[in-house]
Amino acid sequence: MIRRSAALLATLVLAAGLAACTRSTATAEGPSRQERVRQAFQRLGTEIAAKDGLPTGPTGYLRAGMNTLPSGTELTLWVSDPGDPVKARSRCFYLDEQHRDGVVSGYTGCGVPGREVSLSGDTATLVGSTGTWGATAVKIEGNGTSTEVPVTAGYFLVPSTFTKEVDVPLTLTLLDEAKVLGTVTELMPPGSAVPQPPSLGAQ
Repeated sequence: MIRRSAALLATLVLAAGLAACTRSTATAEGPSRQERVRQAFQRLGTEIAAKDGLPTGPTGYLRAGMNTLPSGTELTLWVSDPGDPVKARSRCFYLDEQHRDGVVSGYTGCGVPGREVSLSGDTATLVGSTGTWGATAVKIEGNGTSTEVPVTAGYFLVPSTFTKEVDVPLTLTLLDEAKVLGTVTELMPPGSAVPQPPSLGAQ
């Protein structure tokens, strides 16, 4: 049972420049969340090895965020571990979705980091990427509120507070500890833009 349309996959590819994006679903009798994550990164490692001409691909991963939607769906974001002994140009994420009725689903995406910051997803979920900026946190502003979320290996999960309404632009401020690295003003998700350094003001 797929909860969101194939249009989500298209927006992921367009917004984040992903090299691969796949969706999977299962019932409550299927693999556990831990096993789903392991299988996702095993598959991604195989795909990266073939793409980059490596004998083996990276399979290490880290948890990058958790969120619960108003519907009760639990989201957990997992990302490539930069400490993996296999070094590849691409990095990947897997977003696991566990619905209240027991149905589970998830999607994966990979891309080569660049200078653009991106938001990928649909009206229910947004995954952010900070590219090569080296941010440790992102301040998110929009929809009449603001919050700061951690960045793990270049990815962050946008809280559901910012995904309740469609067509709401978000302002993203990249932080390294207390230092502002750059800001993207009123980015309409899904989408991407190059942050402007503090000295240049808002874009």
